[in-house]
Amino acid sequence: MNFFGPSLNIGFIVLILLGILILVVPNILETLIAIIFIITGVSGLLSGFGRRRIF
Repeated sequence: MNFFGPSLNIGFIVLILLGILILVVPNILETLIAIIFIITGVSGLLSGFGRRRIF
Protein backbone atom coordinates (compact mmCIF):
# COMPACT_ATOMS: atom_id res chain seq x y z
CA MET A 1 0.00 0.00 0.00
CA ASN A 2 1.29 3.41 -0.93
CA PHE A 3 0.17 5.92 1.68
CA PHE A 4 2.13 8.72 0.02
CA GLY A 5 0.33 8.85 -3.30
CA PRO A 6 0.46 11.64 -5.87
CA SER A 7 -2.52 13.47 -4.35
CA LEU A 8 -0.78 13.78 -0.97
CA ASN A 9 2.39 15.14 -2.61
CA ILE A 10 0.29 17.67 -4.53
CA GLY A 11 -1.22 18.76 -1.22
CA PHE A 12 2.23 19.45 0.21
CA ILE A 13 3.21 21.35 -2.94
CA VAL A 14 0.05 23.45 -2.58
CA LEU A 15 1.02 24.18 1.05
CA ILE A 16 4.45 25.39 -0.09
CA LEU A 17 2.95 27.57 -2.83
CA LEU A 18 0.37 28.98 -0.41
CA GLY A 19 3.14 29.81 2.04
CA ILE A 20 5.11 31.63 -0.67
CA LEU A 21 1.97 33.50 -1.74
CA ILE A 22 1.26 34.60 1.84
CA LEU A 23 4.89 35.78 2.19
CA VAL A 24 4.24 38.32 -0.58
CA VAL A 25 1.89 40.26 1.75
CA PRO A 26 4.00 41.71 4.58
CA ASN A 27 2.45 41.03 7.97
CA ILE A 28 4.05 39.40 11.01
CA LEU A 29 1.23 36.93 11.71
CA GLU A 30 0.90 35.99 8.05
CA THR A 31 4.66 35.53 7.81
CA LEU A 32 4.61 33.07 10.71
CA ILE A 33 1.72 31.15 9.13
CA ALA A 34 3.54 31.10 5.77
CA ILE A 35 6.73 29.76 7.38
CA ILE A 36 4.71 27.01 9.10
CA PHE A 37 3.06 26.11 5.76
CA ILE A 38 6.41 25.97 3.96
CA ILE A 39 8.06 23.88 6.69
CA THR A 40 5.08 21.49 6.76
CA GLY A 41 5.10 21.17 2.98
CA VAL A 42 8.83 20.52 2.71
CA SER A 43 8.91 18.03 5.59
CA GLY A 44 5.86 16.27 4.17
CA LEU A 45 7.46 15.96 0.76
CA LEU A 46 10.73 14.73 2.24
CA SER A 47 9.02 12.13 4.43
CA GLY A 48 6.88 11.06 1.48
CA PHE A 49 9.89 10.53 -0.75
CA GLY A 50 11.84 8.83 2.04
CA ARG A 51 9.11 6.34 2.92
CA ARG A 52 8.09 5.45 -0.61
CA ARG A 53 8.07 1.67 -0.97
CA ILE A 54 7.06 -0.58 -3.81
CA PHE A 55 4.96 -3.61 -2.89
